[in-house]
Amino acid sequence: MQGSKTTKPLCNRHYTRMSDSPISINNRPVQTYRCDIVNCGRYFLEGEGYFKIKDGKLVFDDQLLICKEHEEPLSLAKYSYSKQEELWVCRIEGCDYEVRIGPKSVPAPDATRSSLDDMRL
Repeated sequence: MQGSKTTKPLCNRHYTRMSDSPISINNRPVQTYRCDIVNCGRYFLEGEGYFKIKDGKLVFDDQLLICKEHEEPLSLAKYSYSKQEELWVCRIEGCDYEVRIGPKSVPAPDATRSSLDDMRL
């Protein structure tokens, strides 16, 4: 599956398509995606990955799956309920880097990166 920023990511908690949700960071509007499930609080920011907002700060996931070619965070593109498998893809147009994670799989250490510094809203 080739990457694209035109397809909205899935929520990595609920496996539902996220909605456009502009927020303000340091008094500047930033385009993000937000899960529509009540009380979920999950967002996705291009180039940074999945996060939640806690006490007015963006708190990014501790580990992100990263494209080995572009060093960009992957987004969840599909979930197979029959296989219980996640498909994560690079969002760079035309990139075909992907990672499949099954119910008991753990990503390889070189495919993750540590948490980003918190960013203030």
